Amino acid sequence: MKKISLIIVLLFLFSVFLVTLRAAEKIFEGDWNARLKGTKLRVEITTKDSQWSFELPLTKFQGISSVDLNSNFSDVKYDLVRDSGTFHFSGFFKQAKGMGDVSFDPNPKFVSEMDKLGYRGINSDRLLEFAIQDVTLDYVNKIKAMGYNPTLDQLVEMAIHDVTIDYIQGLAKLGYNSVPVEQLIELNIHDVSLDYIQELKALGYDKVSLEKLVEMQIHDVSTDYIKGLKSIGYTTVSPDKLVELNIHDVSLDYIQELKTLGYDHVPLEKLVEMRIHDVSTDYIKGLKSLGYNAITPDQLVEMNIHDVDINFIRGLQQLGYKSVSVDNLVEMSIHDVDLNFIKRVKASGRQNPSIDSLVEMRIHGWDR
Repeated sequence: MKKISLIIVLLFLFSVFLVTLRAAEKIFEGDWNARLKGTKLRVEITTKDSQWSFELPLTKFQGISSVDLNSNFSDVKYDLVRDSGTFHFSGFFKQAKGMGDVSFDPNPKFVSEMDKLGYRGINSDRLLEFAIQDVTLDYVNKIKAMGYNPTLDQLVEMAIHDVTIDYIQGLAKLGYNSVPVEQLIELNIHDVSLDYIQELKALGYDKVSLEKLVEMQIHDVSTDYIKGLKSIGYTTVSPDKLVELNIHDVSLDYIQELKTLGYDHVPLEKLVEMRIHDVSTDYIKGLKSLGYNAITPDQLVEMNIHDVDINFIRGLQQLGYKSVSVDNLVEMSIHDVDLNFIKRVKASGRQNPSIDSLVEMRIHGWDR
């Protein structure tokens, strides 16, 4: 019985040894090339299956200095140590550019510590992924201590998108507690920074929902934009309206140009409508040059909906139709009373047909 127990123990120890041995084996070998950029080293690694790169301060690499990198030619061996394993580089550098071979040795201790934290069965590919993204034990421990239990995939995503401990704590101080992991990642993907949230708060936007913050950043609602709106009289614009304004490119420049043209403090809903229907400031300037100095925003929208363009109005004036009303211009455009049609009517002997008669003639197919 004792012999059987001893055999079981020996088999268990041997299996542990094999796992540790496998974890300690080099899990890949590949090529590297690098370039020194100021005080940082940009390294690109290529294997038969993949390619990736990182740019880190030179001080992060062990066994190499700027003297080696900037020499006319220098054989090098240097390491990048991560919690989950170590990259070993060998090759040469010449005038801040280098290339050579690279391998990766997993860290068995990392596997053991992660196992204690509840992450079992971490394979060599995952260790490499953690090393590339620099997922550290300290980070995992702190995340767990804050009540989070992210998956291995989520840990990688959090590292990729720079979801830091300081960021999570900062959100909590601003009133956003226990933000789900998926949302933390989304916030960082869309650059919803602590500074952005604090600046919004200072502008009167306190405790905007996280979903809305993401939407605001997606549509480039900057704090400078909000400040600009406030400076020209739009002091209480809702987050939803801010998003809508930016979706339709209602810029500060557009609002300021409208103001110089006599359109001061146009309602935000109307500004959106004007942009949707391409009411440009050049169009308004063109109308003014032809004597249309008091066109309302509603009329501008209607004229653009029905393609009443400047050349058409100018052509009408050249044909003797001065100061045609906006309503008549729209009606003519709706019924396709164009310049060529008017010229044909005139050529038929009708020298001065009225706008109303031209529209009636077009409706009833005069030249068909």
